[in-house]
Amino acid sequence: MLTSADLRFYYPHFDGTADGDANTLLTVDGTPDSGTFEADDLTGAADAYNGATVRWLTGGNANTVSHVKSWAGTATNIWIVARTPSGTITAGDTFEVYDMDAGSQYRSSREIPGLPSTDVGTAAGEVNENGTFANIIYSSYKNGTGAGTLSYHEANEDMHWYAPDGTAVGAAIEVGADGTYVLYGANEDKYIQVAIDWDVKSTSDSLSVVTLSCTPQQVIPNFEGYQAGTLTARYFLIPCKNNNVTDAMHESKVYTLPVSGSAFTTTIDSGTLGSAAGSLTLADAANFPARNFWIYNVDGTAARYCQYKNGDDIYLVARGADDMLRGFAGTNDWSGTQTLRLMSDIDIALAPAVADEYPGDLTALTYSAPITYADGLSLGEIAAEAIDGIAIREVIPEDMYPQDDIVSKVFIRGW
Repeated sequence: MLTSADLRFYYPHFDGTADGDANTLLTVDGTPDSGTFEADDLTGAADAYNGATVRWLTGGNANTVSHVKSWAGTATNIWIVARTPSGTITAGDTFEVYDMDAGSQYRSSREIPGLPSTDVGTAAGEVNENGTFANIIYSSYKNGTGAGTLSYHEANEDMHWYAPDGTAVGAAIEVGADGTYVLYGANEDKYIQVAIDWDVKSTSDSLSVVTLSCTPQQVIPNFEGYQAGTLTARYFLIPCKNNNVTDAMHESKVYTLPVSGSAFTTTIDSGTLGSAAGSLTLADAANFPARNFWIYNVDGTAARYCQYKNGDDIYLVARGADDMLRGFAGTNDWSGTQTLRLMSDIDIALAPAVADEYPGDLTALTYSAPITYADGLSLGEIAAEAIDGIAIREVIPEDMYPQDDIVSKVFIRGW
């Protein structure tokens, strides 16, 4: 049976030729300093790795990332955009490079640690008191969450499913033997799968109220690192795999959360802002971060980047070009009592693999920033031992420095 541990996430592999290849392990050579280092085993043309991500595996910066500012070619120094977190790079430190501009991308063998999804393919519920006759082993995400009703009728040896928020009971399904059965609600998109143990079946009509719930789980680590305002957007690929050898993973959804962990909403109290940089006073900015965050104008369907706040005053950078507004160009008029909502720092897109190879141009995917399960991007069904992928886009306004060590959150819920 599918369990939460079966859906796993991996680092990408840009210089491989097949699914599951090992990434090239690189070592710092020469005499590095806090902002430059040499790796003799890294080969390629000058500037080939500009903008790439370096993930430190050992040394004082282990489990952190840096971003390549420039590289002059084989056996030359790699310049990173800022000091490493520890301030020290030492000869012998090991690292991997993830280059999203390389074209071909595959799933590597290196798993992102500690980030299995949860509650995939399971939901609690039974018809009779001892809980061994009929157990729900799968629920379509279309059921949503809440209380549904599972009933058994002894005379006909059949069962019915009444989905949460349903309008009527579904069709009767005969369950006269051991096995697994699919029960549909009145809306056939709302269905469950039950496992029947006929030896301990109920001997009379039975009914249970079943509460369906699902637990979100963060599925990416911190890729923020340090970033000067030298790029306009950064992309990263997160391959995933259903490691179960027999069962498919059904209907999981992916969505984001703001850096504070909740989509805090407030309104403009005073001030007017057009396309130029400027400030607004909010009714309550207490739950907004101190600096460097995105906000969404709900009434104006527009996004802007906030440089910092001072009490309830926020200071926004100039509007910029439409392609720097994450798909939310909207209005230039920020004023009155418009509602503002804290956004995630990142956008996400579905990035499925074809013949084990992921999209070579992550910029061409369709990105959005869903913040709830209902609005999330559906991965659909991932067959046993099959792979899928999620792409991340982080838009960086020029001359701005995002917060250090932000965890840009992507969550997944599965049934």
